[in-house]
Amino acid sequence: MGYLPSSTPDVEDLVHAAEDCLLGAVVVNSNHVLRLLFPPILVRRPGLRPRPHDFTLPLKDDYNFIP
Repeated sequence: MGYLPSSTPDVEDLVHAAEDCLLGAVVVNSNHVLRLLFPPILVRRPGLRPRPHDFTLPLKDDYNFIP
């Protein structure tokens, strides 16, 4: 509608950047308020490929679908 200049990033890009910033802050800071909502950290062996995070993933649930 012409309120913002055309050089402004899309809303999707802004949301992704904000999510990455928030999740990065939670991962780095062990005293973050949202840290209690994250799963426990998994200790990995050295030499494995890097992952986006070091948290344990929940067990896969195949029973939560409609056949």
